[in-house]
Amino acid sequence: MAIITSSTPASVTTTVRVHYNVGWGNRITIRGDTSPLSWSSGQDCVNKAADLWECSITGIPSGQQFQSSR
Repeated sequence: MAIITSSTPASVTTTVRVHYNVGWGNRITIRGDTSPLSWSSGQDCVNKAADLWECSITGIPSGQQFQSSR
């Protein structure tokens, strides 16, 4: 679990990078406590390298802290 602070306006995208090797054929999703994230369904991350996943989130207000987990 991570506590992340968004420092961007709502119209700009917040990018979360996860450094973790999940193995071939697996995926990472991100969940959180602030819309547009939720604890009940995950948002897919994009695999950028063997141990790097990136998830882009639009709509979290500037300065809003939120909790997330992969």
